[in-house]
Amino acid sequence: MSKDFAVSFVKEIKELGLEVPNLEISRLGALTFVSAFSNRPTEIMANSASAGVDFEPDTAITKALVEHYERSAFAEGIKNNDSACARLHSDGVASFPSMLLNAKQKARQNSYLEAFERYVWARWWDDSNVGHSVISLEESKFWKNINLRMTVEAFRDLVPLETLVVIEPLTDNSENCILILMGKIVGKGYVSGGAAGAVTNKNEIITRGLSELIRHGLAVDRFTKTNRKPETFYEKRLLYFGSGQGNSLVESRIGHISDSKIEIPELEIDQEIKSENFGSLIYTHRCLFKDQPPFVDGELERLCL
Repeated sequence: MSKDFAVSFVKEIKELGLEVPNLEISRLGALTFVSAFSNRPTEIMANSASAGVDFEPDTAITKALVEHYERSAFAEGIKNNDSACARLHSDGVASFPSMLLNAKQKARQNSYLEAFERYVWARWWDDSNVGHSVISLEESKFWKNINLRMTVEAFRDLVPLETLVVIEPLTDNSENCILILMGKIVGKGYVSGGAAGAVTNKNEIITRGLSELIRHGLAVDRFTKTNRKPETFYEKRLLYFGSGQGNSLVESRIGHISDSKIEIPELEIDQEIKSENFGSLIYTHRCLFKDQPPFVDGELERLCL
């Protein structure tokens, strides 16, 4: 993706007669955070807004725009009874700009990794026998990344952390992995963020995981300062763990040592989500594994966010 691709992408959006969403852009440390939305969200953790985060602002803008239209393509698929959209939650759905080379291949790859992330994370949390490695972020090789370190330090100025660790659940997949960042807020609870990718690209994985943890940490801080009540299930779960109510659950799970690995099953869904309205702009794909566990669903005490 070229440095100035976002400008070309917006031009393509307009030429196709599609509405360009509103964008809000902010920066923390070296990371650029972008939100895309049609109507300004009222929730603190706004599920109605799409997000894009990257060290390169142009890439962050493009990611937010792609996710915005990805959601629309998925909603269209639900309306059209597309078999790939049978499960309402968008687990395993990913899009990529059609105007770029290998769009289908890259969308499918991102879709697989999104399904992999949610499959492994849910299995790891739900089954305490699944093993994992854990290391303090400051003691890991990732701390050598100056952009990451600058961003963590800027975040800690806003939301002080007692600890920040990197957890890697064990799987039988030697090519891909998921990294989960878990941060303990001073005097409160835990916030998390995770991502999956190729084992050869862990720096990119940890950056995406950090961006999620930051969004969650800032949301918990805002809830605390405004005394607002959580409105959605996502917000209730976030605040349950962020406020400290789930501390014993998190600490018990992290402290359970095992060498048992998650066996990754075959895919049950591996297909394009066809879109008449957005197919010229983005290619959208969905992957789901056999017996894919729910991610955000379930009991409040499941740390799947």
